[in-house]
Amino acid sequence: MSRAFVLALLVLVAVPVAHAGLAQKEDRVDQDRIALRLETVKREDHGAYRLITLSNSDIEVREFINLQTKTTFAVAWNGKRMPDLIVLLGLDPAKLQPRSEYRTLRFVRIRANNLQFEASGRLGSSGGHCIRLDLVPHQLSSSLELFR
Repeated sequence: MSRAFVLALLVLVAVPVAHAGLAQKEDRVDQDRIALRLETVKREDHGAYRLITLSNSDIEVREFINLQTKTTFAVAWNGKRMPDLIVLLGLDPAKLQPRSEYRTLRFVRIRANNLQFEASGRLGSSGGHCIRLDLVPHQLSSSLELFR
């Protein structure tokens, strides 16, 4: 084997891979925390869902877990920068096939099948959320009430 191949293989093995994201089991949230270099701040139960807040000095990420299915149905973030969305969501929002889409210089809203994605930002400030509507606990009247 060539040295380049062995080196590439070692790099791939050493890099933490996160499989968490929307529709993943709750126990995968810790992989998000490690991959995004965040710390678990708190876990709170709110009736039908659990809110897990992860943060560091420049970003806060909130993951919403359906307590009945034990899966992540929504994530939200705000802070000085945008997190790695592929790690956080388990998908690339740029590759979604939108049913409807609205974009400005500092804001994007994408709706695709059972998914809602919104993000806004400017230099030094970013925020957004993504919801899998088919995974929202039935007890919640509106998934958007989570982000108010």
